[in-house]
Amino acid sequence: MRILLAVCLGVALAACTIAPHPVSAPVASYSGNDANGGFIGFLPDGSGHITPRAYARYEALLSAGYAKGLIIPVPAAGDGLARLPDGSWSIDREHLTLFGQMAHAFDSGVKP
Repeated sequence: MRILLAVCLGVALAACTIAPHPVSAPVASYSGNDANGGFIGFLPDGSGHITPRAYARYEALLSAGYAKGLIIPVPAAGDGLARLPDGSWSIDREHLTLFGQMAHAFDSGVKP
């Protein structure tokens, strides 16, 4: 009897599919009480959509020298970036990739 109950319970549980609802954030991550943490998403042309705070971090990493050895020639401040009407920024694919590499180096404790 216990075996039959276990088999029935196993079949019933195996037939259930539990899938979470997809998460879609309409704003960037939070930094303190402000939704200004960084990457918002991709724009229709494939470039990245970032907050002013992410723009400032990108520029700080660039000026600190984190791009040296990652890309030649090292981009100048503002390369690959465009300010959008809402105050956020667009960053092209090449510079978005560079931003990720520089942020990873910084977060890993690598010195420029």
